[in-house]
Amino acid sequence: MSARPGVGESSTPRANRAATAPPTWAVASVAVMCLAFAAQFSLWQMHRYDNFLARRFDLGNMVQAVWSAAHGDMLMTSTDLLGEQVSRFAGHVEPVLLLFAPLWWIWPSPVMLVVVQSALVATAGIPAYLLARRWIGDERIAVAFCAVTLMYPFIQAQTLFDFHPVTLATPLLLWAIWAADARHNVTLGVMVVLAAMTKEQVGLSIFIFGIWIAFGLRRRFSGAVVALFGLMWSAVVIGAVMPRFRNDSSEAMLVSRYGAFGDSVGAAMKTLILHPIHSADLLLTTNRVVFVLALVVPLLFLPFRAPLLAAAIVPDLLINLMSNHPQQQQLAFHYGAVAAPFLIAAAIRGLGAMRTSDRSGDDALARRPRVVIPALAITTLICSWLLSPLPFWGEPPMGRTGGVNRERATQLTETDPRAAVMSQAVRMIPNDAVISVGNGFGAHLSARRRVLTFPVIADATWVIVDTKLSAMGDGRDVKGHRERVNRLLLDPRSRVVFDRDRVLVIRRNLGR
Repeated sequence: MSARPGVGESSTPRANRAATAPPTWAVASVAVMCLAFAAQFSLWQMHRYDNFLARRFDLGNMVQAVWSAAHGDMLMTSTDLLGEQVSRFAGHVEPVLLLFAPLWWIWPSPVMLVVVQSALVATAGIPAYLLARRWIGDERIAVAFCAVTLMYPFIQAQTLFDFHPVTLATPLLLWAIWAADARHNVTLGVMVVLAAMTKEQVGLSIFIFGIWIAFGLRRRFSGAVVALFGLMWSAVVIGAVMPRFRNDSSEAMLVSRYGAFGDSVGAAMKTLILHPIHSADLLLTTNRVVFVLALVVPLLFLPFRAPLLAAAIVPDLLINLMSNHPQQQQLAFHYGAVAAPFLIAAAIRGLGAMRTSDRSGDDALARRPRVVIPALAITTLICSWLLSPLPFWGEPPMGRTGGVNRERATQLTETDPRAAVMSQAVRMIPNDAVISVGNGFGAHLSARRRVLTFPVIADATWVIVDTKLSAMGDGRDVKGHRERVNRLLLDPRSRVVFDRDRVLVIRRNLGR
C-alpha cells in the first residue's frame, strides 16, 4: 500500500517499515561500524588524556562533579572564576552525572568517562539504521545511514572534546525517536527522561519532539505526555532549580554570554521577539551561518523534508546562536549534541517521504539506492574532509571557520615529549590537597573536593602550572601569566619543589 505524501510528515506509509528480521550482513555491518567507532574514539581520547590535552575545561570539571557524587557530595565543584564550592546545578542541571558515580567506584579514573561516552555515542548508529529500515525500507540505505551518523562531523567532534553530559543526548534522543515510532513506550519514556537529564534546555527540544509524536506519528496521548514532560522539565530546572543554586560566578557567565540580548532569560526572549532587526544583525554573522550550514549540508538538506521533526532543534540552536561565546557556534565542541539526532532522524524521514512520492523529477531519484547511497557517502566524506578534526584528513581546509584546526587534528596521534615530565609533576601532589592548577593539568588532578583553576589560588597549598602554555582559566595570557607566577614565586610562603621543562610545582605554607 502506498500513499501520496502531503506537506506533513505523517505521509510516510507504515507499509514501508520492514517487518522482517534484518539480514545477517546488515547486522554485521552495523555492529562492526559501531564497535570500530567506540574503540577508535576511546583510543584517541585516552591518547589526548595521556598527553595532557584533556584539560580542566571541561573534563576536569566533570571529573570533580562525578568524584563528588561518588563520595556523597551531590555534584559539588569549585567554580572557575572565584573558587567557590557550589553545586554543578548552579551552572547546568545535568543529573545524569549521578549515574556515573557507581562507575567511578569500579573504575576511578577520568578515562572511564571518555571511554563510556565513546561507547554510548557509538550506539547512535543503531537507531539510525533501524529508523531508515522502517521509514525507507531499503537495507542498503539503512546501513548507509548508520555510517552517515557515525561520520557526521558534529558527532565526531563532540565525542573527541573531553566529556560532556549533553553529548549523551545524541544517542539517547535517537533511541527515543525510534522507540516513539516503534511504539515501545517504556523505552521511549526511559530515553526521554535520560536525555532531559543531560542538560537543562533539552526539555525544550523534547517538547517539540512530543508535538511531532502527536501529529507526525498521530499518537496524540503519547505525544502530549512527552511534550508536557519536556516543557515542565525545562521550566522547573531553569526557573527554580538553577536560581536556587546560582552564585556570582554563574551569574557573571550568563551575562557575559547573553548580555547582547539581555541580562536574563526573559530579557533575552523579549529582545529576540520585539527587536527582530537588531536580533537578526546579531545572529546573521559568518560564523553563525557556517555553523547552521555545517548542520544540514552533510545531510543533503534532507531534514527540511521533515520540518516538524527538524524543528526540535530550534530551542537549542537559538541558545547557541544568541551566545557571545564563539565556541557555541563551532562544531569542534559539543554544542550540536541536541540538534544532531533530530536532524539525522529528519533526514531519514525526509528521504522516506521522497521515496514514496508519486511525483516525478528529483524525488524519483530518491527511490534509487545506486543514487542515494553514493550521494550520502560522498557528501559525508567531503564534509568530514572540510570540517572534521580526524587526523587522517590532515589539516581541514575549512577547519578554522568551523572551529577545528591543525592542532586539534594532530593531538589525536602525536605524542607530546613533555608528557612524561607533566606526569612526574602530577604525581608529586597529594590526593587530598587543595590545589590550583593550570588548565592543562586539570583533568588529571580534579578528583578531589577542592581544585582551583590558575590564576585563582585562594587557600591552595599546592600550585602546578606550565609556563610554556601560559594558561589563565580557559584562555591564554602570556604577560598576565608571567606576572602572576612571578608574584607567587616572590611570596615567602611559596617554595618550588619541582622545576623542569617549564613545569612548576609550588608548595605553599599557609601556616606562616
